[in-house]
Amino acid sequence: MTTSARQTIRDAFRNRLSRVGPDGVHPTMAGARVFSSRTRRIGLRDMPCILLFARGEKVLGAPLNDGTVEYTDRELRLTVAAILVEIRSDADIETEDRPDSRLDDRLDEIAEQIERTLAGWEIPGFEGADIALVETELFVDVDGAEPHGNALLTYAVAYRLARVLPGAEDPPIPTMVMASWSPDIGPPHEADYRPVADLPVLLPVETP
Repeated sequence: MTTSARQTIRDAFRNRLSRVGPDGVHPTMAGARVFSSRTRRIGLRDMPCILLFARGEKVLGAPLNDGTVEYTDRELRLTVAAILVEIRSDADIETEDRPDSRLDDRLDEIAEQIERTLAGWEIPGFEGADIALVETELFVDVDGAEPHGNALLTYAVAYRLARVLPGAEDPPIPTMVMASWSPDIGPPHEADYRPVADLPVLLPVETP
């Protein structure tokens, strides 16, 4: 099964955001809970977590090809969605310093962690791609029993996709006939192999 460029890029973002650093610590408070799909079912035990999904892709300009490979410049819009849930007790609800009052701060914190982790990073296999943060959206809902918030960071990933044209996957292999050859004059030579087309043309010598 062929893996699309979008999936490859999503998986690379997931690996980057969930990796363990040299100090043994994950780069964000989500830890290893980074998922490259918005359809994954998540529960309280998965919090906090990060979901990755594509929002769309544009083709920039006309494709180019060299007869065997077609190149298209594309811009992928990829969203990194951090989801936080605050569990509060009845005692918390009665106090001013309840957990949901810190949701804004925690959303800012995880958004900053994501930005730092992706800054200056190159996507494996797409090292020439340009990665730019274009928008950050923050949402908080404190009306329910479990206040929650989302930080949505949308990145524009400009990259070049190369695709082999139909019929060019297995180009014909030219046939080359080799022959053993050594000159008949001068000191003895060890025979070597040369393409037939490169051998000298020996004209017949007429004898009187």
